[in-house]
Amino acid sequence: MTHLDKNPKLMAFVKGSPERIAELSRKESLPKDFDRVLADYAQRGFRVIAAAYKDIERPYSDLNKITRDEVESDLNFLGLVILQNKLKPCTTKIIREL
Repeated sequence: MTHLDKNPKLMAFVKGSPERIAELSRKESLPKDFDRVLADYAQRGFRVIAAAYKDIERPYSDLNKITRDEVESDLNFLGLVILQNKLKPCTTKIIREL
C-alpha cells in the first residue's frame, strides 16, 4: 500500500494456540498432516503457536466497526511457529547447586 492508494486492502493476522487457530481457520487451508505435525512437536517439548490471516472485505472507513468475531472466522492458516527454550550451560549448574 502506498500513500496514494484510495482503497487499501485490509488484512488481519491472528496468532494463538494451534488448536484454536485450527478451529477458526477454513478447513481447506489446514495441511492434511496438521494434527500429526503438531503432536510431533508437542511430544518433543517445543512450544507451538499457530498463525493465520484473513482479507477484510470492508472499506477502510469501517475499520473501527469490525467485530472480533468477524475477524476471527474463516481464517487462512499460515503455519506453525516452533519455539524452544534451552537452558544456558551456567543455568544448569546453578539449578543443580540449588
